Amino acid sequence: MSVSLLISMSIVSAMSFAAPEPAEIERNREASDRPDGGNIAQLAPARKITWDTTAAELRGRLGRDFIYFCPRDGQLGTVWGTDIYTDDSSICSAAVHSGLITAKEGGAIAIKILPGKTSYAGMTRNGVSSQDYGNWDASFIFLDSEGEPVAIDPEITRLGWNNTAVDFRDRLNQYFIYFCLPKGRIGTVWGTDIYTDDSSICSAAVHAGLITAKDGGKVTIKIQPGESSYLGSTSNGVTSQDYGIWDGSFIFVD
Repeated sequence: MSVSLLISMSIVSAMSFAAPEPAEIERNREASDRPDGGNIAQLAPARKITWDTTAAELRGRLGRDFIYFCPRDGQLGTVWGTDIYTDDSSICSAAVHSGLITAKEGGAIAIKILPGKTSYAGMTRNGVSSQDYGNWDASFIFLDSEGEPVAIDPEITRLGWNNTAVDFRDRLNQYFIYFCLPKGRIGTVWGTDIYTDDSSICSAAVHAGLITAKDGGKVTIKIQPGESSYLGSTSNGVTSQDYGIWDGSFIFVD
């Protein structure tokens, strides 16, 4: 189903029927028999929601998909996370953050309910500043017009450019995989090859030559003990700083 058709169907539904429960998407098992041969969702009437509405009421409905209609001229609310959002985030505001709709025009969006995560990375995107958060009990992601996740990979934590590894100081020799978001702003880094755990992980990855601030990318870190000293250097356009003794470190691994 094209995005325009999805939106058109949802506008008609939202105007004629405001469902008391979120409208759940049911997949059409006979989609391949249709003239367009696409993966078309049979859509119940979209629930017209406000810009304060969150997905908290759907907690426990893991793996299920729902469609909403965000009205025009919305006022942005609070959002936590990037691509994967806490379920108490404003759904419509998160959709603007994801680039799916605008606050001025509103529109139809679809979400999938996921388990909670140990951390959520905030960033500024499409005029919306989402916030970082720690452990939370439930999440949601957005789906495209074919019912596929809009997120790059729901299993990989999206990392803002201000995120560090301090929270993992006691998890020595453990590995963590992240996706550094594109269009990043370089933060503070201490060390070379071995970095203090309060360094910006994504900025250190640029310093190490693994990604660029423009494109972002996937990186893997390993948590290390602290060092007695860290040597700064300039590499790949990033200047890291010297530092003395520090209690936690990380390195990048292939």
